[in-house]
Amino acid sequence: TLPIDQPSVIAVTVSYTVAALGRPGPVFVEGQEIERVRVVAMPGGATRTAFITRTGRELVPAGR
Repeated sequence: TLPIDQPSVIAVTVSYTVAALGRPGPVFVEGQEIERVRVVAMPGGATRTAFITRTGRELVPAGR
């Protein structure tokens, strides 16, 4: 439920596996194999992207 008497912030997050991209072979970022990609978007804000490795480490591209 969203309050109607005060501002609310809404963020949309989507996470998908690299296999869903339909690309052959593994994808690497900073020398680490990527398993999932997460994108977060907020109205009026910058979109943030994070790459999740097979070991669970989160890599965020510089400048984002």
